[in-house]
Amino acid sequence: MRIRVAALQPGSPDLAECLALVAQAAARGADFALLPETCLGGAQPEPPGGPRTEAFAEAAARGGIALAVPLLALDGTGALRNRALVFDRNGHSLGCYDKVHCTQGERQSGVVPGDAWPVFDMGGWRLGILICHDLSFPEAARILRLRGADVLAWPHVQSGWGEVAWEAVLRARAIDQGVPLVCASFGRPPDRAWRPGQMIGRSGVVGADGLTLADAGRYPGLTLADLDLGLPLLKHDFTRGGEHPFWPDVLADRRPETYGRLSER
Repeated sequence: MRIRVAALQPGSPDLAECLALVAQAAARGADFALLPETCLGGAQPEPPGGPRTEAFAEAAARGGIALAVPLLALDGTGALRNRALVFDRNGHSLGCYDKVHCTQGERQSGVVPGDAWPVFDMGGWRLGILICHDLSFPEAARILRLRGADVLAWPHVQSGWGEVAWEAVLRARAIDQGVPLVCASFGRPPDRAWRPGQMIGRSGVVGADGLTLADAGRYPGLTLADLDLGLPLLKHDFTRGGEHPFWPDVLADRRPETYGRLSER
C-alpha cells in the first residue's frame, strides 16, 4: 500500500496556522498529516470534544486527510494529559494516545502519564505514536512495532539532546523496528536566525532504512514523502545467508523469555 505522509511545522501554537497547514497538506495529496507535540500550547487544555477538537475533525473531513493532533488535554475524569488525538480521513475519531514517558517538569505541572500503547487502524495501514520523551526509550517503539504498527509518528518539541544525538536516535528507532518514522516539531520564526539549543525544527520522514526522505528545515512549513508500505525491507546476510525480509528474522531471533529485567529498577 502506498501512502503520502505530511510532517507539519507551524511557527507558533496557533489554531489558524495549524489548520492552514492541514489544508495545504490535503491539497498536495497527503493521506496523513502529523502536527507537533502540544500543537496549540498549554494555556487552555482542551476538554473532551472541545471546539478545537471539532475544528481539526472538520479539517480532516474537508480535506479527506487523516490526522494525528497532539494537544494538552483534559480526559473524562478531569486529569491533565499530553495527548494525541487521531482522526480518519472522514473526520471520525479513532481514539487517542496519552504520553507515557512524561518529563519530570510535566509531572510537576500536573500532567498525568498514560499507561497504554494503542495502535490505530488507519484503513489499510496501522499507526503507532510516540510523544517527545517517549522516543528516549527503545522499548516503547518496539512495543508499537510488535503490536503491528506500519508507521511510527513522533510529535515533539525537542531541543535538549542536541542535533547529532537527535538525528542518531531518530534514525535508530526507524532502523530497529524496520518501519518509517514521521516527526513533527515547531519551526523558527522566519525573521529569526536559528542557533543550536533552540527548537530543532526539521519535521520530516525517515525511512525504514534510516535514510531521510523529507526534511522541512528550520522554518515554518511542511514536507511530504511517499511511502510504499507493501515493499519488504530486505537485508543481506543479516542473520542468515542471502537476502531476506528484516522483520520476520528479527521476530525469529528474539528471546523475550530473557527480557524480564526490563521491568527492574
